[in-house]
Amino acid sequence: MHRPRRKPSYQRLYQEIKDRVIAFEFPQGERIYLERLAEEHGISTWPVRQVLDQLAAEGLAIKAPRKGYYAMKLNEEEVTGWYLITRHLLSLALETLDDPARQSLAESELLATELTRLNGSAVPDASTLASTTARTFERIAGLTGKPPIVEMIGRTNERLFYLRTLECQRLDGVRYELTALCELLLGEDIDAVIAEIKDYHDRRLRIVPDLIELSQR
Repeated sequence: MHRPRRKPSYQRLYQEIKDRVIAFEFPQGERIYLERLAEEHGISTWPVRQVLDQLAAEGLAIKAPRKGYYAMKLNEEEVTGWYLITRHLLSLALETLDDPARQSLAESELLATELTRLNGSAVPDASTLASTTARTFERIAGLTGKPPIVEMIGRTNERLFYLRTLECQRLDGVRYELTALCELLLGEDIDAVIAEIKDYHDRRLRIVPDLIELSQR
């Protein structure tokens, strides 16, 4: 007996479409057809429209009046800004950590788990490295207890996710960069972490044009 397809909840639908948007599964600058998305999920266009409206409000998609929705198009100025904002916010977060927060960082099971994965025999793929980077940065931001910093790091993580999956094609040793960063964080060497964060982002700022070119292939 054929069973009707289960309709996704709004939150699940939102997350699924958002994941596709930040992974740049829709060609840059091209129209996102809500009718196709609705058909894929076996639902009406109304909840898909709500999701795309929300993503547009978050700056993850473009809504053109009377024309529809479009995928983001990367440009050098914006991407450079996202890397700079991330570097500044992480440095600020680390500089303002009090002693209990630093101790919590040193005892972080999340960071210890990430370090174990990075040191494993299996080589992480680009998507895994991008996700590890995001979780590590979110952990640093979360220890500040300052919602604006946490929110902004979350936003830059979303905007940089796809670019981080491309970094391995232009940079050597991304895996070992993250390993070193986690080790420094667990060792409470905050000054060294700040220096590592700066070097990490400076390397990426130098290859922004290359990353944008890769994203358009």
